[in-house]
Amino acid sequence: MGQTATTKQIASTRLLVTGRIQGVGFRPFVCRLAQKMGLRGYVRNTLEGAEILLQGDSDSVQLFSQHLSQQLPSPGHIDTIHIATIWANAQEGFRLDKSLEQGRGALPLEDRAICEQCKEDLQNSLSRFYQYPFVSCTACGPRFSIVDSLPWDKERTSMAAFPFCQECEALYLDSDDRRFHAQTLACPHCGPSVWLVDQQGQPIVGHSQALIKQAQGWLKAGKILAIKGIGGFHLCCDAENEHSIARLRLQKRRPDKPLALMFHSVAAVNQAFCLDSQSMDCLAAPSAPIVLLHKHHAKMAFAENIAPNQAKLGVMLAYSPLHVLLSQGFPHGLVMTSGNISGAPLCYQNEEALAHLFPLADGFVLHNRAIVHAQDDSLVSMIANKPMVLRRARGFVPEALSLPPNLHSQKSVLALGGDLKNVMAQSANQRMVLSAHHGNLTHPQALEAATADIATLQALTQQQAELIVVDSHPDYQSHQLGKRLAQTLNLPLFQVQHHHAHMAACLAENQWQGKQALGIVLDGLGYGEDGSLWGGEFLLGNYQSVKRLGRLAPSPLLGNDKANVEPWRCLITRLKQAGCWPLAEELLQKLGIDNHSANLLLRHQGQFMQSSSAGRLFDAVACLLDVAPYRQSFEGQAAMALETLALAADSATPSYPFKMIKMDSLWELNPAPIWPLLLVDLTKKSCAQIAADFHQSLVAALVKLCKQINQEASFDTVALSGGVMQNDLLVSALKAVLECQGFAVLLHEKVPPNDGGLALGQAAVALANWEAGSCV
Repeated sequence: MGQTATTKQIASTRLLVTGRIQGVGFRPFVCRLAQKMGLRGYVRNTLEGAEILLQGDSDSVQLFSQHLSQQLPSPGHIDTIHIATIWANAQEGFRLDKSLEQGRGALPLEDRAICEQCKEDLQNSLSRFYQYPFVSCTACGPRFSIVDSLPWDKERTSMAAFPFCQECEALYLDSDDRRFHAQTLACPHCGPSVWLVDQQGQPIVGHSQALIKQAQGWLKAGKILAIKGIGGFHLCCDAENEHSIARLRLQKRRPDKPLALMFHSVAAVNQAFCLDSQSMDCLAAPSAPIVLLHKHHAKMAFAENIAPNQAKLGVMLAYSPLHVLLSQGFPHGLVMTSGNISGAPLCYQNEEALAHLFPLADGFVLHNRAIVHAQDDSLVSMIANKPMVLRRARGFVPEALSLPPNLHSQKSVLALGGDLKNVMAQSANQRMVLSAHHGNLTHPQALEAATADIATLQALTQQQAELIVVDSHPDYQSHQLGKRLAQTLNLPLFQVQHHHAHMAACLAENQWQGKQALGIVLDGLGYGEDGSLWGGEFLLGNYQSVKRLGRLAPSPLLGNDKANVEPWRCLITRLKQAGCWPLAEELLQKLGIDNHSANLLLRHQGQFMQSSSAGRLFDAVACLLDVAPYRQSFEGQAAMALETLALAADSATPSYPFKMIKMDSLWELNPAPIWPLLLVDLTKKSCAQIAADFHQSLVAALVKLCKQINQEASFDTVALSGGVMQNDLLVSALKAVLECQGFAVLLHEKVPPNDGGLALGQAAVALANWEAGSCV
C-alpha cells in the first residue's frame, strides 16, 4: 500500500542545538525565522537543548543556520550546532512541538529582571496587564526560581497552578506576539495574585492596585514590610525614615552591616546618583544585582544608618513588576534587605515567613506563585574599574561556567566550598555549575538548606558525583558534611587547601592554561598545610599543586576565634611584636582597651593559634586609627571602615616599609617596622592620610616580594584572590603596579574572590589531580 502525502518520507535537515537556549524565547525566535524563510518543520526543547527539523530548499536552510547564531535573542548563547541530513515525514508549515524528556545537559535560565516593554504594559491603562504584579514575556520574568525540572515548559514550573484564560492562550499561540510560548505568561484573570497581611495577622484581599496603594501607605507611615519577591522575602522600609531603618536594624539584629536600596527606575537612580556607564550597565542588566555605588557620587543626602562608616551604598533597580509598583513615589528608594533572622537562610515560603518574620515586620505583601529555589540578591562592586561579583545568587545562578581546556574532563566532582558565604559546585560536561549563596553553615538552618541544595545541583546537571571535594579544615561544617556524604555514597573524599582553592578559582575563571602562576591570596584565614591559620600567602604553582613561597609574618590570635571579631586583640599583639608596647599603653586606654586584660592575654600568647592573616592586619590598623568597633557585627567591618577612611585622603605614599626576610625556604613580609612610624604619625597626620599611606605601603611590600620570588622561580602571571581582594583601593593600586612591572594580572569577575568562590577552585584542583592520577 502506498504512503499518503502526509506520511511521505523526504530528505530533511536536523539541527541539535546546545547552550543557553531554554527560557530566552529561543523556540518562538526559531519559529518566526523559519516561517519568514518559508521553511517547514518544527522546533522542540530537549534536555540537552533544542531540536530543529527543517524542510525546504538548501539555500534557505543554509541561510537559516547562519541567522540562528547571529540573531539569537539575548542572553541566549549557542554552544554547539550539530547538523545532519535525515529522512522524515513531510511537514506542513512550521510549528513548536512538544518537548522531548530524554537526555541530559541543558540548564534552566537565570531569573531575569522585568523588561522595558513589560514595564510599559504595567503603566499603560489600556493594557490588559496594567498594574498587574506578575506581567512577563519571553524576555523577562522568573526562570530558575520557579522551575521544577527541564525541559522548560509551563507544566514543569510553579506556573502550572495557573491555567491560561482564553485571552492569554491566544497570546501564547500568536507567533507575532512577544509572549508567544512565554511559559510565565499570566494576567489578572488567570495568574497569581497578591494579598496583604496586617499587624494583627489578618489577611486583606482585593484588587492589586488598591493593595499596592495600601502597602505604599504603610511604608510612608514608617512601617516595616515583609515582601515576597522572585527568589524570597525582603524586609523593606522607606529609605528616608531613619527611625524605621533603626527599628529594622534592631529587630533584625543587624546593627551595622550595610542595607541595600531599591529604586523604581533608571531615571530614579539618575536623579539620586551621578553614574558612570559601567555602573549603569550593571544596574540595568537582566541579572539586576545590587551594585555598590560611591556615596560621593550621590546627588542627595541619604540616612547615615543605611550604610554607616561605609564609602559605598548598595543600589538595585526594581526587578519584578511587584517591586516596580511598590517602589513608585519613593525618590530616596526603599530599603530592601534579606527577609531572614540574622544568620538564618532567606525565607521564601508564605507560611515560613509568617512564622519567622512576624516579630520583625508590621505587615506582609504575599502572593501565591510558589518559589521552588530560594535566591538572595546578587552583589556587584566596581573593582579596578571592572564589575566584580561579590555574592553570586539571583540573576547569575545557575549559569554554567566553562572550564579551561586543560581541565576538561568527563569526571563529575561535587565541591562543597567553605563555611562562610557557602556556595557549592558540581562539574558536568566540561562545565561548572555553582549553587546559590547559602550563607554561614555554622547556622543549623543554613547547613540544612545547603545539604538539600546538593540534590538540586545534581538534578540540574543530571550528574551523580564521582568524587566529593572539601576544604582541608577538619572542623568546617562543609568538611564534615562532605565526609558523611562520601561515606554514605561510598565515594572518595579529596581535600583542598583553602588558599590553593582561592587561587585556582581565579585561574579557572580566567581560563588560564599556563605551567605556573603566582597566587597572592589575602583573606581572613584558612587552614594551612602546617596546621596554622594562613591568610597572607604567596603560592606558586597551578591547578594541580602549589608551593608556598611567601607569607605575611604570623602573629598569635589572642583568644583564637575571638580575635577574628575583636580587632583590638589583633592590635595589641602586633604592637607587642614590634616592641611598641610601653609606648602604646596610653593610646590603648584612649581607645577603651583595658590594659590589664591586654597584658594578661599577652602573657599567654604562646597558647593561641598563629595566623598570617592579612585580614587581621587590616583589623589592627583600623583599631589603631579608631575606626574599628570593639566587636565586629559582620565580617570585614573594620577593614571596610579602614578603606572608607583611606578614600578621604587626597593622595597616598608608601610611608611604612615592611621588612622582607627569608625564613628557611619561605619569604616573609613583616609589618613590625610600620608600627613605630604609625604611632608617631598619629600626632602628625590625619587618620585618613595614615590609612591611605598604609594601603600604598602594603601594595609596595606585596610587589617587592612578588619581584623577589620571580627572580628565583620565573612566572609571568599573578592571580589575586581572597576576601581582602574586595578592597578596590588595594586591588586597583596592586594591579596597576604589577602590570607596570610586566606581569599579567588576573582578577575575579563572575565568581567572588571571597569564600563564595572556593567551590570552583576546589573542583578545579580535584579535576587536575584526577587527570594526573593523584586524586584518589
